[in-house]
Amino acid sequence: MVALSAGLWQGERNPGSPMRKILLALIVTCGVAALALTVPDILRKNRPDWPTPEQAGPVLGNLAPGSAQVWFRATPGAGGLRLRFGNGGAFDQDAGLVTPSADSDYCVRWTLHNLPPDAEIAYRIEDANGKIVSQPQSFRRPAARGLSGVLVAGSCADEKEGTSALWRKVATANPAALLLLGDTPYIDTTDLAAQRVRHRDVAATPGFAELAARVPVYSIWDDHDFGGNDRDGTLAGKENSLRAFREYRVNPSYGDGTEGLYFSFMCGE
Repeated sequence: MVALSAGLWQGERNPGSPMRKILLALIVTCGVAALALTVPDILRKNRPDWPTPEQAGPVLGNLAPGSAQVWFRATPGAGGLRLRFGNGGAFDQDAGLVTPSADSDYCVRWTLHNLPPDAEIAYRIEDANGKIVSQPQSFRRPAARGLSGVLVAGSCADEKEGTSALWRKVATANPAALLLLGDTPYIDTTDLAAQRVRHRDVAATPGFAELAARVPVYSIWDDHDFGGNDRDGTLAGKENSLRAFREYRVNPSYGDGTEGLYFSFMCGE
């Protein structure tokens, strides 16, 4: 049995205002099954039919008061990448130039600062010469007061068309945030290369990719994306699982940085 919880805090920042806390908990009971597969076997078992793309994202995350983060996985060998953003369809602000590297599997992220509340923020990713390398996207900053909306939580997702259709259905609800509660995806190994491929599969899944570009995503893991069915903290290679997770997921934090995975976030100003 694996218990996962994610805490959400929302409320006005005035000292006299009560802070409302929503605690989401998922209890997952897993059957016991022995896995005696090599890494290539596991990838064939778990992967979708389409090839893993080199480029994935963008993914929106950590929508904090006045700021947001954007994650992107660049094509290996790509030069510097710049994210431009702005309010009302303009791209007049620069989040900076970053250079993807093999050490982080070419994953990069930017922090967008000074975002006004209750505003539509457009953003796009360019190369160092100004060529657009991903489809321009946008997201809406929540209002400073009177926050209301939909929080969507889910787990145990594959990359098949049925799941893609579900992501598209979720998008119609215009959620304020998406919480992935584990087994997204099924990996069942701590091999670093396999972990990276499978996280990239999720980021590129049709339906999810479009949703994650405009709705902030917060993630924790369960057993299969940690490394195997019903596995715990004694699992060999768990440091690879954490490394890949930190590379591919845009969370406010990642536990204490050595073991475990936990965080909190605020939804609204």
